[in-house]
Amino acid sequence: MSSQSITALEEVVVRNKVDFSKILKKIKSKLNEKSDTVGVYYNLKMNLLQDEKTLIDIDDTLQLKMKSMGCLSKLGFSKKYANKMESLIAEKFNTFKYRDSPLHWIAEFPLRKNLNVSKLDFLNNLKEYRYELVDENSMENGLVFVSDSLYSGKMVYNKQSKELVSIIYENVTPYRFYNIVAVNARKYDVEQSNWKYLKEKVILKFSNKNPNVIETLSIEETIDNFNSKQFNKKGEVEFSLLNDYKSIFKLTRLTDSIKG
Repeated sequence: MSSQSITALEEVVVRNKVDFSKILKKIKSKLNEKSDTVGVYYNLKMNLLQDEKTLIDIDDTLQLKMKSMGCLSKLGFSKKYANKMESLIAEKFNTFKYRDSPLHWIAEFPLRKNLNVSKLDFLNNLKEYRYELVDENSMENGLVFVSDSLYSGKMVYNKQSKELVSIIYENVTPYRFYNIVAVNARKYDVEQSNWKYLKEKVILKFSNKNPNVIETLSIEETIDNFNSKQFNKKGEVEFSLLNDYKSIFKLTRLTDSIKG
């Protein structure tokens, strides 16, 4: 056997010995450490489109309050943002009596999902993913992950501390999402929605000074056929809509963390 073949075989053996569950457990443990921040201010750029037409375009300041990288306690939107959203609700979404409207799913849910980093699927649903360790440099490792039906991407983390440096991921195939909201616990008085995520792409970078602080976050989502229906207590459809949406977010840190 040639020396090159032996080297390749040794690399395979070392790779097969990697305990990915232990690595992910340590990464999650770091993410779930209690943060000493009261709030961090970010520039928020957000562009929402409905059927390829702009719904709203926002360039504003957002305050995040995090108990940890798995527990977002508050999205502190400005009064300017709130006023714009109220106007949009009155103009486009006034038929929805409850908070669970398309606007929630395209404007707020993507932020909440990706800011609660330790709850992301590829950090928890290990059986659905294949992992591979990549040596990035002397200080950092890359953990590549891929699923047949969910997400693929890479996490970069500090070799010694297991603190995350960055995450990039996207869905490998379109998938459908279902949401049912019962109103007053009645059998038929409900809202039913379902839609297909055509695209989810996320790039997340952490602060060099404080790994419990997000430096930048970019999100791009494309939703196909957001089909929403409202039923009355007789089971009759009172309202329905069918639209396509696109959401683009960019968060950039403006200030250091404020100590509690």
